[in-house]
Amino acid sequence: MYLPQQPVTLETEHGFLVKTGNDDVCQLGTADDTSEIVFHKVLRMNSNAITNLPIPTLPHEAASKLYVDGNARKVLNGHIYLPYVHKGVVTTLRQGLSLVRILN
Repeated sequence: MYLPQQPVTLETEHGFLVKTGNDDVCQLGTADDTSEIVFHKVLRMNSNAITNLPIPTLPHEAASKLYVDGNARKVLNGHIYLPYVHKGVVTTLRQGLSLVRILN
């Protein structure tokens, strides 16, 4: 009789820390957030994709290509055109080493 393989279940109230030697590799669950996974080393994806990213709400959050493409700023003739800049407002941005002035 064939029995399908079941994953190993690890259960703890204080998270699970993976170490190699004396180095922390990753931690599953933290004291602040039991659903958080913390990587202490480089994460190598081996050509696999990261999928199902939510729409970012904070500056440090990752964004999908679809989100970035849909919210990209346009650069035309050396000027950056930003959405939601009010007409008549002059904004100065640093682009590389040059300053860009935006007039609507």
